[in-house]
Amino acid sequence: TELVELFGHKVLQNHLTRLIKITAAPISRVVKLLKTISLAESKSFSKEHLKIIGLQANGDLRSAIHSLQFESINNKKEDARGISVKEKSKRSTSERDMPISLNHAVGRILHAKRFKENEIDINVYHKYAKPPLTFVPEDVAECCPLSPDALAQFVQYNFVTFVLIWK
Repeated sequence: TELVELFGHKVLQNHLTRLIKITAAPISRVVKLLKTISLAESKSFSKEHLKIIGLQANGDLRSAIHSLQFESINNKKEDARGISVKEKSKRSTSERDMPISLNHAVGRILHAKRFKENEIDINVYHKYAKPPLTFVPEDVAECCPLSPDALAQFVQYNFVTFVLIWK
């Protein structure tokens, strides 16, 4: 339906028009490709690091390769004191800034998973209080494509519908 709106029936029904669907590559395939490239370039990255790059690319091989290239350059950089950039930050830029979709962010906030009582120390929180969340809501808001204020407004607007559906 979106294609019809963009091009019209006449163009889509023409015998010269072919529809090509390109799907996202699975994460396992992206990680395998990144590992092959890093070995060919004599760079060493952990499997977890390659998986983070693959997740950030959302199945786009070109984006994953560019991120790997950036990370390999980033690993070599040193500041004036000779300390590598990688040593200075405990989390990579791809891990820290990994974007999440709007639906994923809203789902995490509305479903609000909490630690189970046997997973945390009961003395840390009041026995009648809810256990702490398994995530930091501010981090979710920062990784969302909307601003934190717009995300809060979106959640507030859709909360009533969410509660009515899950009753």
